[in-house]
Amino acid sequence: MQRMSAMPGKVSLQDGTRAVFRAIGFLVARPKYLAFCMAPFALNLLITLPLTLWLVFRFIYEPITGTLPQDGNWFMTALGSAASFLLFVVLIVVALIVFLVMSIILSAPFHDKISEWVERERFALYPDLMPPQLPISSGIRHALFEAVKRVSIALPPMIFVLALGFIPVAGSIIAVLLNTILAAQFLTLDAMSYSMDRREIPMGAKVKFLRNNVRYSIGFGLPFLALPCAIFIVPPISAVAGSLVFCDLMLEAYEKKELETEDQG
Repeated sequence: MQRMSAMPGKVSLQDGTRAVFRAIGFLVARPKYLAFCMAPFALNLLITLPLTLWLVFRFIYEPITGTLPQDGNWFMTALGSAASFLLFVVLIVVALIVFLVMSIILSAPFHDKISEWVERERFALYPDLMPPQLPISSGIRHALFEAVKRVSIALPPMIFVLALGFIPVAGSIIAVLLNTILAAQFLTLDAMSYSMDRREIPMGAKVKFLRNNVRYSIGFGLPFLALPCAIFIVPPISAVAGSLVFCDLMLEAYEKKELETEDQG
């Protein structure tokens, strides 16, 4: 497999903002890709979401509420009801995080294949820019493994921001801002990782790319986060968008290298 130690080039805020519209246009013009995008959407909506809610409330909510005071004087009854409601709200948030984690991991092989199709089309005239193709089973394992790595990096700050949100007023405001920035950053990382992972670009280089392109990641992530039902429909579209941007960077670096070679010649 072709290995790269770093990501080429820098990307602007405008490039990030345009990425969502480019991806939607790309998919609309290619119905066969659009149909494939529906597979992880259906999987997550019909299986992952109900399973997540059932697991959280069956094995966390119900056992904990069973220990809360239900009878007695009015104070204990009110305390138990308030605690039960607060627990319900917290577990809704927890369930969404668990669902997000599960959906990212389970959908990774689908999005990896979509990303590969985008690259094959964009690099049709530049086959040397494509990495060697892995066998299907190896490709699925690799995509799943890399998705788990991305999620494991994103979980600690997500949990921290979740806890911060329970601090009244100031904590809640800061948590909303941090969550928006983190979500945009992670969405950008996830979207571009499929092309990066096929070239074995290490996680450190990915993080460095995000640090060097903060405006791009915000411009990339915010339009996706603003889409209705974003948690369901965004991942496959963002995988296309990230792959298109990655192809732009690779082609730009290739053309620059060609010009330098001509000048030296």
